[in-house]
Amino acid sequence: MNKKYAPLKVFFFLLILLGIQSQANSQNLIPLRKGFQWGYIDTTKQIVIPVQFEEALLFKYGLAHVRQNGKWGVIDTKGKWILSAKFDHLYRLENGLISATEVDGKTIFNKKGELIFPKGRWKISSVG
Repeated sequence: MNKKYAPLKVFFFLLILLGIQSQANSQNLIPLRKGFQWGYIDTTKQIVIPVQFEEALLFKYGLAHVRQNGKWGVIDTKGKWILSAKFDHLYRLENGLISATEVDGKTIFNKKGELIFPKGRWKISSVG
C-alpha cells in the first residue's frame, strides 16, 4: 500500500462508515431481537414496536419489511401494517416503491400500500 494515499483511504473509509451509520439510524428505530423474535427500539432503548416478527429489516423511507408466519409484509414507524404479511418476497425500489412477489406474479405498491402496477409476470430493471 502506498503510504502517500493511506490517510486518504482511511478518510474515505470513515466517510462511508458514517454514511452507513447515518442511513441505518435515519429513522431512529433499530431492530431488537428477543429469543427468536424481533421488534424495534428507539435510540433511548425504549421498545416502540413490540417483539413479534420472525425477521425485521431496517427502516427506509419510513417503512420496514418484516416477516411473520413465513410471509413478508411492510410496517410503518408506528408498527401499522402498510402491506399485510402475505408475500413470498419483498424488494425495495427507488422512492419507496415496493415490489411484492407471490407465486402467481409480482405487484408494485407505493409507500402508502396503494397499488401502482397490478400483478403480472414481468421483470423490473433500473434505468439510468
